Amino acid sequence: MKSICLLSRRADLSPQQFRDYYENTHAVLGAKHFPFTRYARNHLHATREQTANFNCYSEFWSDDMPSIVTMMSGPIGALFAEDEARFMDRSLIRPAMATEHRLAGPSTPPLSDRKYAQFFTRAANISDAEWQDTLQTYGAQWLSAAKVPVTGLVLDVISSWPGVIFPFDAVLQASIGGTSTQISAPPLPAALVCVHSAWMDTTETPPETLLSNLPAGTRT
Repeated sequence: MKSICLLSRRADLSPQQFRDYYENTHAVLGAKHFPFTRYARNHLHATREQTANFNCYSEFWSDDMPSIVTMMSGPIGALFAEDEARFMDRSLIRPAMATEHRLAGPSTPPLSDRKYAQFFTRAANISDAEWQDTLQTYGAQWLSAAKVPVTGLVLDVISSWPGVIFPFDAVLQASIGGTSTQISAPPLPAALVCVHSAWMDTTETPPETLLSNLPAGTRT
């Protein structure tokens, strides 16, 4: 299972200060306490963070998401809330569930990556079947239209958590090789509304760091 979360910096911190604390302290804490199978942080480039209203698109994979939810309602949750307040605007923490579709690239991506992302909402009055078909078709078109080396392409279809308003319905992440910053995305179909697009730098926790927190029967 996969969950995602939009995270925003505290107003008195710079984007770099937010990123440094997240990577050097908070992510270490998360890897220590939770049974993640993968854990990645996608930091938006500072030039895009104002219009996007968040600094990081975080991704969490686990085979036991219910236990994580339970942990967050107890002492571990209190520990994390205290640490979040040191660098995040906690009023802007927005979690959701995601169904991940890997459209291109390796099943195990590199731990450090450069990505271009598009954040979509769903147009009104379209069926679930049309929505899913539109997303898959657009993803396939993206690969041929990009005109840059695309080393991976992932589509997250979002499901909101009860009581949480998540601002997007889908997120497309393209891993881009080379140094180009010019993207030629295909024309958007009527069913897709692109709310934001942004370059992101990705850091993922090494699997061996997460391994000790997994139940003994699931370790490989």
